[in-house]
Amino acid sequence: MFDRVFQGPEKRVHRASCLVLVRQNGKAHGRLGLVVGKKNISRAVQRNTFKRICREVFRKSQLCSVDVLVLAKRHADRIDRNQLTRDLLVAFSQIEERA
Repeated sequence: MFDRVFQGPEKRVHRASCLVLVRQNGKAHGRLGLVVGKKNISRAVQRNTFKRICREVFRKSQLCSVDVLVLAKRHADRIDRNQLTRDLLVAFSQIEERA
């Protein structure tokens, strides 16, 4: 999944905290991939929080038949949880509009 989306994303959505890459997968359900490097978010607790929030927002958005990759940007740990949630909601709504 990761290679396929990295090689040819159909859509890119940039937000302050993350970059979201999207590609159709031809399945009935959506899949989420997360890339949260130690270089971008240094503390493990903050990386896990970032991933937990991403999973929750993706689950609630109910995107279907797409592969979504969320890549954490540098200093994403400085953004509070509410702002991260808003960023992801906006990104996923933009994906739904274009689909």
